[in-house]
Amino acid sequence: MKQAFKAASLQLVHHKKNIQSYTFGIALILLMICAAIVLQDREIILPELAALATGCFVYMKPEWTSRPWELFKLPSITAIIGFGINMTTFSLVVKLILVVSAMLLVLTWLRNYLAPALATGLLPVITNATSPTFLAAIFILTFLLAWAVASFKTKNISTPAQTPQFNLQKGDIAAYLAIIIGWMGFCFYTDRMDMAATPPVLVVAFESIQKQMYTREVWLKQIFLLTIAALIGSLTTTYFSNMILGASTSFLAIYLVLHISKFKLPPAYAMALLPLILPTQPPLHFTIKVFLMALFILSTIYVLKKYVANKSEISQG
Repeated sequence: MKQAFKAASLQLVHHKKNIQSYTFGIALILLMICAAIVLQDREIILPELAALATGCFVYMKPEWTSRPWELFKLPSITAIIGFGINMTTFSLVVKLILVVSAMLLVLTWLRNYLAPALATGLLPVITNATSPTFLAAIFILTFLLAWAVASFKTKNISTPAQTPQFNLQKGDIAAYLAIIIGWMGFCFYTDRMDMAATPPVLVVAFESIQKQMYTREVWLKQIFLLTIAALIGSLTTTYFSNMILGASTSFLAIYLVLHISKFKLPPAYAMALLPLILPTQPPLHFTIKVFLMALFILSTIYVLKKYVANKSEISQG
């Protein structure tokens, strides 16, 4: 009886701590949107903060929470890279290729492949951010996130400390870069640069290239859920004049979709905020562009992974 009571008490405490962590994650995202409204500056909105917050506080991904201050350092570094390259006079396609290449080089040098850091480097280029406010927002928001994760971790709300494990094999980064450059080249030659670099898709792709096992089910669900998230985000941005209400509705809808699908995809929450900082466009147009990009890039990675796995089986057999 005492053991049952003790177990129930521990479960209640754990549930309470989870609610606290969820609440802080949501509050941080809403605080960001409120600041953008008050200051009338959408450059303050960092969509990938939604992905990082849900990944750390809802899904508690150990590879993100094990070294909380990396959540501040890496996105800040990539944001500086993207902001600096955006100030050059190169064409958009050259800027994007330079940014992705430089970020991959830095992540490799630091031996930490935090996929959402790619998004903060791409944002200043795809939104043409030129105000120091953008960098200030990145620094402040990622610092608050890192501080919160470190604090909750100290209180045993987060996952146990461990060194993050990355499954990048030899040639994976080169393959990823080649796929992304191929897609950007296609967009350039078809004059559709508006769908060349949707950050959540590139983040999911970078996470996928690291997977030892990239199954057909995961591949198809990623494409489907990214497309649905794009539709939800663009619809709420178009039809809700209140950004806070629209974002809250988006998050709730995406949470339900992910829950029903039994799939964890933090970048889907970033996709919900992305239409807020992009040029106004019909929801269907944005959704189709995300679908085509996800289909091309993720399908290429899936085929590549399948080929490598089959080749490995043949060599071992």
